[in-house]
Amino acid sequence: VSLHTGALDVAHAALEAVALRLARVYALLAPHAAAAHVIVASGGGITRSPAFSRMVADALGHAIAWSPEPEASSRGAALLALDALGVRPPRDAAPPAPEETFTPDPARHARYVAALERQAAFDLKV
Repeated sequence: VSLHTGALDVAHAALEAVALRLARVYALLAPHAAAAHVIVASGGGITRSPAFSRMVADALGHAIAWSPEPEASSRGAALLALDALGVRPPRDAAPPAPEETFTPDPARHARYVAALERQAAFDLKV
């Protein structure tokens, strides 16, 4: 932050902080996911911003797909509840095709990995 830092710089940094936190969570969850898993993004915060979607894909190092389902999180929770009850979901419960998919850029992903490593080193110091 300097005298030349503007509002757009601060907003970009805030979005990067969120993307990096999501990357830390993803690193914990990914080993438990299927090898060919799909990350589905839902909610207006991400699906209204292609730039943020690309940023998240870059931070995760994994493609993310926008869900066309208006209540994707609720739908997913309902399907998980049915599964926990041993109930097979209806045949038409298959997820709809993604609206758009964002593939990570390897160079940007490498920069985010380096940022995560710096953050981890800082966390050990405090």
